[in-house]
Amino acid sequence: MHRTQQTFGLFVFTLASTLTFASLSACDRTEQPASSNAATPKPQPSGAAVDLQSRVETMVVEYSSVKAALPLAGRVTYGEDRFSRISSPLQGRVVEVRAKLGDRVKAGDILLVIDSPDISSAYSEFVKEASELEYATRAYELAKDLYENKALPQKDLKQAENDRIKAQAEFRRSKERLLSLRVPAAELDKPLAEQKITSRFDMKSPLTGTVVERNITPGQSVSGDPAQVLFTVADLDKLQVVADLYERDLDLVKVGQVAAVTVEAYPGVSFPAVLSAVGDVVDPTTRTIKVRAMVDNETHKLKPEMFAR
Repeated sequence: MHRTQQTFGLFVFTLASTLTFASLSACDRTEQPASSNAATPKPQPSGAAVDLQSRVETMVVEYSSVKAALPLAGRVTYGEDRFSRISSPLQGRVVEVRAKLGDRVKAGDILLVIDSPDISSAYSEFVKEASELEYATRAYELAKDLYENKALPQKDLKQAENDRIKAQAEFRRSKERLLSLRVPAAELDKPLAEQKITSRFDMKSPLTGTVVERNITPGQSVSGDPAQVLFTVADLDKLQVVADLYERDLDLVKVGQVAAVTVEAYPGVSFPAVLSAVGDVVDPTTRTIKVRAMVDNETHKLKPEMFAR
């Protein structure tokens, strides 16, 4: 990574002028006679002085920027919001695997299909609660009409209203259960006659990227445990470099600075990066702070877990 310091060019220019002036004065004194009070012709510069003057250059004084390298050791990783370790939210058996290691997938693409009694039970419960909500809503509307025509006591209207509220709560609970299993809301908003109870669950990719890890085969059972990672999908077009910065150098870096990343696999090649975050905690053992830089990787030359500088 690099840091930028401003250097005041006037100091350099003034020092050079002083040295030049001293040299010229010394030459003049050697050419002047020691004992002469009368007016003498203006001395002509010696050949050495003329040669020296011809080499003097002048320039406009201005500010300039000087880059000084601040080497840091780190490693290449996935971007924090650009990868996902995917596990099954329910128990079941894998009936189809559609994604292979190295495949490019888009958000919403099906990675695998699971046959699960959990999804079948959740669908059945949802259809049941939706039906009961329809019945409770019709009963309440009828009770309301009867009450307004003085054909039904108020307590019966209250009971019908309570039944409807309870049915609404149970319907929402069953719907949230299916949504937690990643069933699309548009599918659940269909009329009851179009609802299909199924035991098959499509597990989809939550982001666009590359399948960098696959730990599942057809016929294998899944437990619904988040620790059982079936796929890892990552966006490799933009990676992150995590490096250790000594606390004494903290004032030399800031978010937004440009950095150059190098790896042993490509000697002499640097990858431009931008500092995206500076940690807030110092490691008490190493006295370092974690800094992060984002680097474009459209060529996929950089690989996660590479050592970087």
